Amino acid sequence: MWFAQLIVSLIAAAIHVRLRPTGSRAASAELVLVYLLAGYCGFAQIIRAFAILVKGAPLMAHVQFTPGDPAVMWLAFFSLGCGVIGALSIWKRGDFLLAPVVAWSIFWTGTTFAHLRMDEWHGITNSWLGVAWAFATHGLIAVLLVAFYSLSVRRPSVASGQAAAA
Repeated sequence: MWFAQLIVSLIAAAIHVRLRPTGSRAASAELVLVYLLAGYCGFAQIIRAFAILVKGAPLMAHVQFTPGDPAVMWLAFFSLGCGVIGALSIWKRGDFLLAPVVAWSIFWTGTTFAHLRMDEWHGITNSWLGVAWAFATHGLIAVLLVAFYSLSVRRPSVASGQAAAA
């Protein structure tokens, strides 16, 4: 499901950029970044957090939390808070985008390693396919967030930088 949500966010961003060109590569990258932050890391996580708070651990069965586990509630509130930060990227742009990019990139990287470690912990040897799937469903978003943030940062030209130093 998460990989599909990632693809939907990227397709929606591509359609938006295609139908309403932004005028610059940096602005287009920022728009894609906002779609990823708001769609994949924002509203999807807010919905997931409320579902976990209402339904509890059954939604977390893939990570083998037991019903009533306090870690499930903690994770739900974490997802809710970071989801709100991601959703706010729609209205808050520029320097604000660094905060959700850092938080979500670290989270998704950690989630990728946690999934791989969980398999090892349960005696499952990680195959190349398993590693690729963990990366596609969790790690890829971390790479995309950092890449699109890097592309969205508007750097002053060398000439204007030299003029400011003079």
